[in-house]
Amino acid sequence: MFDTHLNGNHRLACYVHGPEWAFVIPHGDYGALLDVVKVCSRAWSGAGALIFAADEARRLRGNWPLRGQSA
Repeated sequence: MFDTHLNGNHRLACYVHGPEWAFVIPHGDYGALLDVVKVCSRAWSGAGALIFAADEARRLRGNWPLRGQSA
């Protein structure tokens, strides 16, 4: 505890990151999308979370239509 070689300046390097999440939500469910965005905005590295949309057959969709567009 009182070792003299521990006294002084020392360099420390570390890599820290938060959880890595992926969410699957129903396609076109903007309420679910808002819920996921709220969760992600409160979590460390939540902005890097993946959000996938799935159709009724639970297949992942490749796009998310903007409001006013058809699916």
